[in-house]
Amino acid sequence: MKTTASHSLAERIRARCQRDGWYGPALFGPPWDDSPTSDPRRTGFAYPPVSLEHVRATEEALGMKLLSDLVSLYTQVANGGFGPGCGIRGIVGGYRWYDQNLLEAYQSYRSMQVVDLAGQWTRWPVPLLPLCDLGCDQDACLDCQSGQVIIVAPTKHGREIVPQMKVVAPSLEYWLDAWIHDTPLIPTR
Repeated sequence: MKTTASHSLAERIRARCQRDGWYGPALFGPPWDDSPTSDPRRTGFAYPPVSLEHVRATEEALGMKLLSDLVSLYTQVANGGFGPGCGIRGIVGGYRWYDQNLLEAYQSYRSMQVVDLAGQWTRWPVPLLPLCDLGCDQDACLDCQSGQVIIVAPTKHGREIVPQMKVVAPSLEYWLDAWIHDTPLIPTR
């Protein structure tokens, strides 16, 4: 049943990209800029899907399993470079944002301090993957333990502006469906 749902998500993503005539990151294509009609991202994804072996090697390097919906994106759609904001980060060999793929961004973020969902300062949580930069210092992250999509964004905390976590979707599929249907998500906490 899960494979069918994941395949369906892949098809919905392809349909969205085909509808918009843009297979790249949402912030870098129509209607936000004047990308030329010759841009190859107008007709297809820039990074091909990867094999399950490639995903397993990434999981080993991360030290955790990726959620099945994320694995399906990498193996059925593309190795990143599409979707909300600046695009979903690829795994090794895929799309890089600020010269970082998913693994490199995760390793970099692990040294950060963040205000967690309970309002407490903590080191970047182990199961939290920085999936997609949304601009304005906001990152959409996937919690590989709960499956929730969490935004880490500058937030007033006392007298300071700090990176704080807020749940925006119960699952990756829910979050991507909101993007597919142009539905803005408001943090739920």
